[in-house]
Amino acid sequence: MIIHLATDEKFIDIAISLFLEVDLDEHLFIIDHPASLPITHVKNHGIQRRDLSDERDFSDVVRMINEASATVFHGFFSISFQKLVQTVSAKAILHWNSWGGDAYFGPGMDEWIYQTETLAWLKKKRSLAHNFSDLLYRYFPVFFSHTYRFLKGKSFYYTKAKALRQRFNSFSTILPQEEKIYRQYWGLKTPCLPFSYGSIAQYIPDNLKDRRVIGSDILIGNSATPTNNHIEALTGLNTVGILDFGNSIKINLPLNYGDTQYAQEISTHAEKFFEGKVRILSDFMPRDVYHDQILYQSRHVIMNHHRQQAVGNCLVSLWAGANLYLNDRSVLASFLKDLGVFFFCVEKDLQKFQGLGLSLEQVEENRDKLNRYYSHSIVLERTYKLTRGLLSNHRNVLDQAVEES
Repeated sequence: MIIHLATDEKFIDIAISLFLEVDLDEHLFIIDHPASLPITHVKNHGIQRRDLSDERDFSDVVRMINEASATVFHGFFSISFQKLVQTVSAKAILHWNSWGGDAYFGPGMDEWIYQTETLAWLKKKRSLAHNFSDLLYRYFPVFFSHTYRFLKGKSFYYTKAKALRQRFNSFSTILPQEEKIYRQYWGLKTPCLPFSYGSIAQYIPDNLKDRRVIGSDILIGNSATPTNNHIEALTGLNTVGILDFGNSIKINLPLNYGDTQYAQEISTHAEKFFEGKVRILSDFMPRDVYHDQILYQSRHVIMNHHRQQAVGNCLVSLWAGANLYLNDRSVLASFLKDLGVFFFCVEKDLQKFQGLGLSLEQVEENRDKLNRYYSHSIVLERTYKLTRGLLSNHRNVLDQAVEES
């Protein structure tokens, strides 16, 4: 049996359906969720609900992991998941299906994922100790590695986080370009097994597959997280003169999850530039409603991330024929360039905002190239290979145990 551990997130139902469709082994899906709260995103009825903050549930799951062929951690944010990795048998086969947010943090990462004004805001908010440790890592890495780690003790967060991630027998990233980043930053030497959280058929409802974007709105970012680099995106858009384009254009800002203090900062910033044109999305919207009312109404989609983020939204927007603007340093931009997909660059193309647009031929070519990577059959093949790789790891451990006996 392969165990899957996840929290109540919107991607999980798609992952469940993929693994069940491959059906190489029996799968058990465990959702870690407080007993007192309803599950809102995961709709699949085949899940097992556990509260890992409960001692009995935690012990039960440890036993199950030790007896399983392998265990897949879908995302690695939870303190309970980290505790599990520290507790289970050294022979347990563990796989990290990373989402991005569970990897892009720690000393030295700031200058890569944040732009100047966003980083300045973050540093004002952060503690002196946090900023000091980051400076040490950046300018005196040897001193940081030996002296600072010693001063902070073995519980120093980055050191501990690195050791936990190196415990996994294998890992997966959302985009293939991320493998190199994970290996360099986290020191991973285990196999990277490709996996995709969904195919085009699962991302885009049947009723929208043949439609193109029909609105003229602008969408900026995907959440209330500083990795969106909203401040720079809003500043760049302000220089274009959006206020002169008429009253019909709205600027959509999804800020319904993340940092509430940051959400307030970005709301204030946006209203200062575009008073009366900003629509703050502060409540969760079901996926089909979000597609219909936001993505298919947004002709211009600005994603100013450097790290991998908002991939699903970007794929849907490209499929709909929207003008997608990505930062040139973005991992997603690198991925799409390799696929040969047409999109625009925040730094170079935002100033030409009004005159830009994809031709019908370019939209169709984008769809074809996205289908080659995200067709349902290809995504299923990745799922099959991941499952087979996990079972192969399990057999190797059994063979080694037999030899040692």
